[in-house]
Amino acid sequence: MENNYQTPNSPVMSIALGNTSSPILSPVDPDVSERSRGRKRAAPEKWKRNISKQKRVHGEAYTSRSGKEIREHKFIDFDCQCPLKCNAKCSLEDRQRMHKLYWKSSRSVKLAFINGHVKQQKVAKRYIAEDTVSSRNMTRHFYVTTEDKAQVRVCKKMFCNIIQLASGTLHRALKKEVEGTFEESRGKKAPGNKSPKTSVDNVIAHINSFPHYISHYARKSSPDTKYLPQYLNLSLMYRMYVSDCKDKRSRPVGNSLYRKLFYDHFNLRFQQPKKDTCTRCDGYAAKIKAVAQDQPSRSAELLSLIEEKEVHQSRAEAARNRLVEDRRNAANEEGVCDVITFDLQSTLPTPRLSSNVVFYKRQLMVYNLGIHDCSTETGYMYVWHEGEASHGAQEIGSCLQRFVYANKVNSSKRELIAWSDSCRGQNRNIKIALTMLKLVGDSDLPYVTITQKFLESGHSFLPNDADFSDIEKRLKYHPEVYTPNAWYEIIKEARTGKKPFSVTEMAQTNASHQSYFLSTQDLERSIANRKVDTNKEKVSWLNAKQIRVVREKPKSLFFRYSHEEEEEWKEVDLRKRGTTPSLGAISQSALYQGPRPISSLKKKDILSLLPLIPPCHHEFYTSILSIDTHGRGEDVDGLPDVLDFVVEDI
Repeated sequence: MENNYQTPNSPVMSIALGNTSSPILSPVDPDVSERSRGRKRAAPEKWKRNISKQKRVHGEAYTSRSGKEIREHKFIDFDCQCPLKCNAKCSLEDRQRMHKLYWKSSRSVKLAFINGHVKQQKVAKRYIAEDTVSSRNMTRHFYVTTEDKAQVRVCKKMFCNIIQLASGTLHRALKKEVEGTFEESRGKKAPGNKSPKTSVDNVIAHINSFPHYISHYARKSSPDTKYLPQYLNLSLMYRMYVSDCKDKRSRPVGNSLYRKLFYDHFNLRFQQPKKDTCTRCDGYAAKIKAVAQDQPSRSAELLSLIEEKEVHQSRAEAARNRLVEDRRNAANEEGVCDVITFDLQSTLPTPRLSSNVVFYKRQLMVYNLGIHDCSTETGYMYVWHEGEASHGAQEIGSCLQRFVYANKVNSSKRELIAWSDSCRGQNRNIKIALTMLKLVGDSDLPYVTITQKFLESGHSFLPNDADFSDIEKRLKYHPEVYTPNAWYEIIKEARTGKKPFSVTEMAQTNASHQSYFLSTQDLERSIANRKVDTNKEKVSWLNAKQIRVVREKPKSLFFRYSHEEEEEWKEVDLRKRGTTPSLGAISQSALYQGPRPISSLKKKDILSLLPLIPPCHHEFYTSILSIDTHGRGEDVDGLPDVLDFVVEDI
């Protein structure tokens, strides 16, 4: 017979025991033994006091809080030798079964068990003098249930011995039925140091006072979850709560109770910065750790998880190496391609004030799309606010078009490579692909090939992140930012010297009344958005690592699902009968016909901040258009209800 047990020196057991020096599994990260990144949660079932309680309820041996050893309530055979002849009426098996049934029950079920096996009635006849006071008011008959569900009467001594119950405990349990207080009252009395309901209500009201947002990206997996702004955290919220209590001259609850109420009464999370640890890597680490603790029965599953994690990390490393190589080629004057990277900075809330009151208010969001030209190592920033446009795929595509026409018309390179992350729907979808097709089809531009490349989800650090870091460092000199224009100036100041940032305001129209935000609707109407390639295989946008367009094929997209140069390109034919052969000749209409309204609730919050804003800026905020959202939650990413891209599962 094959022995599946893993020896202590085997690779699987090495991981389980925290030994990562195994020659076979040495490439695996030491994440197996790392502590989980999630918050530490209370586990009352593991507390010593609660473990002792459970043992006491089930009749097991335990140590009391005073240190006394309490014996186990074992079944003991007993002959009462009473006139009822109890031993003859119920068998040993019946008594053992009744003992086991009683002690495996909860405390409330035990009370029901006793009252179901004891019948009480008032004393029918007394045999003492009338002037004598008797403490006995009830007559009790005790029964045992046999295997055939019949109830056999036994004496009190036999009944107590079967279930190992003291006479006093039995009397108190039966007294509850007479007094009409059958329900268990233990543990239901409010502790003397319990916080008043008003204090609890104040905490709940304080947490509710912060603006909550929904997330389009998490709706599928967590439809009921709402998000708090990323600049908040629980410690900051508690400090603000204590400050509010001082102003109201009320006593605040403790930090632990505040946190408990936050987790117990709300399904809230804090919006995470775009650059965070890889969700997939964290998931693999947690699964590997859990499976490794259950050795040796799950060794095959453990090896499978380790292999999946290694494949994911190898893909991330391959993409990273390809980006480094492309940047090196772009810096070479004799190279054949231009390389850019683009990414959206985390939203910039406006106004940015030093007062705590701003945390309770919705704010106007400023967007900044950074495009890093790897040929010159220059950062280009395209900025606008949500009162002008959203930040979906069409807005991103409009910024990319404006960059190319403004900076690359005279380029000597024939190919453009555009790197971005793959966690956002704005970058990898048909709208961006059609924008690239329009650019490559324009004969006024030098590019005959444009390739989009995507980093692995969770491993998407780009040169843009270093650019954004310089902007964030500059904020220490600007503690308060009153308008979007102030943000634009801060971005300009963030990097000076030989390669300052080039900042472009994406106003809705330029001086010639030409729109900068362009719709892809006309481009989409001219193509057939097919879901299969020329080999009749389904196209997976979410798994694509490279998307290429070429001038020779003006209505075809080419896909690769890895960064391996040996992989064959998969072609998707977008041709539609009776349409123009190239998208470069199609004129795009304006994406917006006027200012984009924000939610009425957000504008109300912003206007409430005007006393903290210099009067010279009031007109800007009062002139912003707003619209009633009819109670719909505002999206944490500032996106509309109807998405213009595919939401990616990560």
